[in-house]
Amino acid sequence: MTQIPLDHIRPDPNQPRKHFDEENIRELADSILLNGLIQPITVRLDPQSNTDGADHYLIVAGERRYRAHKLLGWPTIEAAVIESTNRAGLAAIQIVENLQRENLSTAELVQGISELVEMPGNTGSPLGVGGVAAMLGKSKTWVSRRAKIARMAEPIRQLVADGLITDVDAADALDALHAEFKSLAVNAIKQIRGEQVRHDWKAPYTLDRAGFRECLQRARERAKAAEEEHARNAADPDYVLVGERWEHRPQQSNKSQAEQDSDRARRQANEQLRPLREQMNATLRQIRQQLCMPADEHSYCALTTGQLFSTDFVPHGNAAKPVPDWNALTRNFRASVTTTEQLARLIGALAHVGVTAPGWQVDGFKELELSGQQLDTIVEWLKAHPTGRLAIDDEPAVAVAHAQPDVCMTLDEAIGTFIAERCELSPAGSTRIADAYDAWLDWCQATGNRACDQAEFSRQMQAGDVTKKRREDAHYFIGLALLGDEALGNARHEGGDQNGTRSV
Repeated sequence: MTQIPLDHIRPDPNQPRKHFDEENIRELADSILLNGLIQPITVRLDPQSNTDGADHYLIVAGERRYRAHKLLGWPTIEAAVIESTNRAGLAAIQIVENLQRENLSTAELVQGISELVEMPGNTGSPLGVGGVAAMLGKSKTWVSRRAKIARMAEPIRQLVADGLITDVDAADALDALHAEFKSLAVNAIKQIRGEQVRHDWKAPYTLDRAGFRECLQRARERAKAAEEEHARNAADPDYVLVGERWEHRPQQSNKSQAEQDSDRARRQANEQLRPLREQMNATLRQIRQQLCMPADEHSYCALTTGQLFSTDFVPHGNAAKPVPDWNALTRNFRASVTTTEQLARLIGALAHVGVTAPGWQVDGFKELELSGQQLDTIVEWLKAHPTGRLAIDDEPAVAVAHAQPDVCMTLDEAIGTFIAERCELSPAGSTRIADAYDAWLDWCQATGNRACDQAEFSRQMQAGDVTKKRREDAHYFIGLALLGDEALGNARHEGGDQNGTRSV
């Protein structure tokens, strides 16, 4: 160790770190002033030494300590002089020293590693990822992922250089998106830079690794679907490619005159049904809003009506039925509520239009036939009675069956009891999964138990000897038959625990 004058030392112009935080340098200077210099800096002879008869040096490691000494105004600094080595060795020392002390920025680290990978080693050939990993004590994956940034598209490299992206994984995901779907990536880059962009539903939902990857996956799925549609249309003589879009131009039809008339009638029925569908959806939204139910009709707290299909009014081979107007339109109204307040108000509204729903429970599921006029009346009644059925005196009281969670079975118990009461376990048994699930829904509604979805039902049913098999028409449970199936006749269930214990 030796004391070297500060004016005989200069920073290495090839130092990986390009930015030095002045506040951190001042804090380091205060620490050195209080405790002294604990770790000397490392220098090497400067090949471009001045010709004043004295040795001059380049800093290998410790430029922050050198700057702190200059800030303190001290004339010398303690240093360890090493013999000049090859450029790769010096660069590795500088990177490791910076990593161990104050982390380099992502941009500085990427630039340093990229240059180091291309530098010649002792054999004269480039160090490569493996050589750099060994020198830095890092894995090859760690080195290669950071070196890869230098080969990314220029806009992504610039984001890293500007410090707007510091996550290597996010940069990699954005570069992949840029390579396959440039317009989506350009939109994301503008958002990262804070620029105003037009909303695009296909753009990333979040500006991070997960958002970029999800956007890329969705874009790939859309592209695949477009390719499949293109292939279908290309094989269909009724489609013609005009520019970049396919147009439906039917060829001479081989259908009979009756079939063509039926198709024409269905198209006309669809036109007549369109305003009815829109009115139906608007009315259901109002009912959900008045009952404070989720706006999504596909949620568990469901409130829907049966769909309006043109085939209901123009079936094949039969005379067309007239499409009714809104007031006369009757559809299957389906509802499930989650609170007694919702249940009480809905039962009160149904009673007002002359419809009863005995035994309806919270989390139960009811299906009722209602007309468009009745639905409109229900909306008006709910608006006029916002406080709940129990506070209303102008309507006759309607009994509300409250749910009793303490008597409800767990899903495992319910499945076991369902099998014991409605099914027959037999190696020769075979039941369509859809039929079994319908029976399960009926059983749950009859017993007051809460049903699970079909996927969970299928998993639970296969917990024992029952297996699942796909046939040409549908998926089947093998080893299980529903009581009442023709294959069983009037067979009675002899196996299974009558207390609800699973036996499959």
